[in-house]
Amino acid sequence: MIRLALAAVLLAALPILPTAYGEGPNADDDKVEEGVQRGGLEVLVKSAEVAMLGESPFLALSCEVRNPTAEPLIFEGYLPDSFDPPMAEGTASPIFVLEFRRDGEWQPHPLGWCGTGMGAIELAAEGASTFGAYVPFEPAWDAVRVGVRWSQPLDFDTAEAEAYTTAWSKPLPRTEVAQPAE
Repeated sequence: MIRLALAAVLLAALPILPTAYGEGPNADDDKVEEGVQRGGLEVLVKSAEVAMLGESPFLALSCEVRNPTAEPLIFEGYLPDSFDPPMAEGTASPIFVLEFRRDGEWQPHPLGWCGTGMGAIELAAEGASTFGAYVPFEPAWDAVRVGVRWSQPLDFDTAEAEAYTTAWSKPLPRTEVAQPAE
């Protein structure tokens, strides 16, 4: 519950920038050119800043998942009624992955997720939802990207891992992250 409260505080503090960082590739490998959309779920980083929690800096990202298709899509996440009170309309809590680019290589950032309340979240045709991503701020990286696993509608409980692909945001350069006010 404290983690959810922290997320809400950090998300409320984020300004929404006038431009988004675009749609990323729907691929799990680097063979697909960054920024090329092949259809399906899109992940955008709307804003990013370093937020302080006491003495500890966090990278706070305001993100959006979009479905530009004419059919519903699903992604892994926490069901809206898993929260008390339930999440507001237009918000989501996907199981996201973060990668930082260090020395030219994408490296996953370890995140832990609880399985309680998790399920398949349907995103309506041409729908969108916002979410926040927060991690302790690390000094040694030059870009970050956010990924969300998605699929066409299927039975979440019996689906094979191969049924999903990861949609990545366009890489966000470190130079684009807002720093805390002194």
